[in-house]
Amino acid sequence: ERGATAVHCKAGLGRTGTLIGLYCMKWYKFPARAYIGWNRICRPGSILGPQQQFINDMEPVMFQAGEGVRLPTRCLVSERPELAQEDQGQGQMLVG
Repeated sequence: ERGATAVHCKAGLGRTGTLIGLYCMKWYKFPARAYIGWNRICRPGSILGPQQQFINDMEPVMFQAGEGVRLPTRCLVSERPELAQEDQGQGQMLVG
């Protein structure tokens, strides 16, 4: 069934962001560092300390877990440099 899904813990910072990050890595191959940067722009104070390390450590595991089930999507610009525009934006500055 398609539609929106809400994910939230008590404060909505660490566990919520970590769980959504794992989902994004598995299903969309969203790189961990890029996700953390994006998440902190959207929700300052998210994914700190051990959660940040956990998400980085889980990147290869999530990428592998998604290989057989990942839906075809538009690629990330980092995977196809010819699609990159001159202005990389703030996200690229955070992870590059």
